[in-house]
Amino acid sequence: MAKIVKTDKQEAALKVIKGNIKVLTGINTVINSKEKDFRISIIAGKRKVSFVVGKSFCDSALKEISKKMIAQTEILAKKNAIKLNEEEMAVLKKRGNSSDLPLNAEE
Repeated sequence: MAKIVKTDKQEAALKVIKGNIKVLTGINTVINSKEKDFRISIIAGKRKVSFVVGKSFCDSALKEISKKMIAQTEILAKKNAIKLNEEEMAVLKKRGNSSDLPLNAEE
């Protein structure tokens, strides 16, 4: 009997999409937060730097990142015939409660 075979390209796209959804969930949580400022950590190799940024600066930077990740995710899903579930679509559309999806703050 014939069957559909997943390709390596589809598997790689799915991995990127899952990562993007996880990051977008975190971005949505930060943007929707009532905090006045945030501590951001950047890890490069063995170095880790943390600093505090104001909410308005943080929100504008995160919104730009979010736009690009949403576009990339939608294109990859369409191109590779990957269907997102309702919660994932809500994250892309920035509606609903994105805290329903698991988020590890350390990742």
